[in-house]
Amino acid sequence: MALVVAPDGRLMTTIERPDIPAVAPSALKVTEFGTLVGRTVRAAYPLDAATTAMVRKGRRRLAVVDDVGRLLGLLCLKRDGSGYCSDEGIRARAAERERAHPSSPLP
Repeated sequence: MALVVAPDGRLMTTIERPDIPAVAPSALKVTEFGTLVGRTVRAAYPLDAATTAMVRKGRRRLAVVDDVGRLLGLLCLKRDGSGYCSDEGIRARAAERERAHPSSPLP
């Protein structure tokens, strides 16, 4: 999920791969893709309710916003559904991918 945020911190849209058509006019703005509907939750929303909704709808990510729509964070369920992603876990997976497929040096 890509999060598009305005300079004032307001979440403008969320974009997932299926939101972008295979053939899209190059002049379209990224804000013309995606949606906020069903992809955001208010910070005061109970975590257990958010988790239940994500599992029921088959979603792994929800953007967390305040009452005026400013982005506060992102809830990200682990692929296996056993809990939420952590910064440590994300860094570990990135390092593992880099070890498996090292970047080639730039010329």
